Amino acid sequence: MHSSSIIIYYIILCALSNISSIKSVYPTCQSERLRLGNEEITLDFDTKVMGRKIQFSTMCNLRDVDEYRGLLYGVIKPSDKVFRFMRNKDLVRSTERKLFATNHKPVCPQRAFLKEEFTQMPDLVRERIKLIGQFTINQSEDCLWLNVFVPSK
Repeated sequence: MHSSSIIIYYIILCALSNISSIKSVYPTCQSERLRLGNEEITLDFDTKVMGRKIQFSTMCNLRDVDEYRGLLYGVIKPSDKVFRFMRNKDLVRSTERKLFATNHKPVCPQRAFLKEEFTQMPDLVRERIKLIGQFTINQSEDCLWLNVFVPSK
């Protein structure tokens, strides 16, 4: 196994161990993502963005969160033959007055694990990578998107 692979596994394990510690503190926390948020954020060029409100059960003692998925922060020129490592271009002002930021956009290309690498990982790491894997299915070189989470007012 390469040393870079070991470092990546360690980072994933550390990041995901925080998730399991949250679940152990708040084992009954369930979120409802179906409600369109009533909070809007206004971008600097007068475009309003609607997100979603994540509401947790009252047993959690967690504040609600407003979620804005897939906010474009830069563009790449399709004429560029190679997108990677190129400086992004500034956004062109949107003609839309309201955007709905409720869906995930493509992630940057991720290296797939080889079968023998995957089978050599500890069970806990394998399970957590499977969990993350669902968010890395849709990949693209055009991946200049942000997901923003802010406490609800």
